[in-house]
Amino acid sequence: MKAFLDLQPRIWRDLYTFCILSTADAPTLTLQLQSELEARGFTPDKAAVLAPSLLKFFQNIKKEDFVNPNEEEATLSAEDISLLKEKLLHEPSQEARRLLTAFLVYSRANPHPSFWIKYDRKVIMFLASLDKLKVSEQISLTNHLHNLYNLDMRVVGSNQPTPCFRFEWQATESPIDDTKNPLVLIGPLNPATIKAFVSRLPYESQEDTTDAR
Repeated sequence: MKAFLDLQPRIWRDLYTFCILSTADAPTLTLQLQSELEARGFTPDKAAVLAPSLLKFFQNIKKEDFVNPNEEEATLSAEDISLLKEKLLHEPSQEARRLLTAFLVYSRANPHPSFWIKYDRKVIMFLASLDKLKVSEQISLTNHLHNLYNLDMRVVGSNQPTPCFRFEWQATESPIDDTKNPLVLIGPLNPATIKAFVSRLPYESQEDTTDAR
């Protein structure tokens, strides 16, 4: 365990997120993790020794070993992560990618049986690192999610009208207590976690899909 404790917490979070998002088999993922360690300053020899042990550690990690117990946790379901990989594959806007992820993380942090979640614009924009944008730009990005990713919004309640949001495709997932769709910890509930997570989501640009001539 000492080798793992020598790592800084930010490195833990980034590498753990990298492993969560990877679809590679264990041998390939070990090599990828080795490259990630080298990119963070480890020598090739040390990275080669650490990578398989670190991967095993991540596979057996407990939440209390990963985040400060006094911090709120950012979680997504396994199906959330799979859907984000699929839906954002061709999304070029990093702002839109972060905003969609922030909406989903916020919904998991504030669940409701109906999946209509109270819309706290300031908190969601903060998590997406978009709080410095003009309100008109925030609205434009939110409309983008409405048009492309089926973000629904409505006012719920008559006595105390409350703006709420919902993603129908999230509402129709397997229950999160189902073994097929567990909640996955991605880090502390803060903008840095959203940025790190989104940076690992696959992206295939138009050029990537063009056949070489």
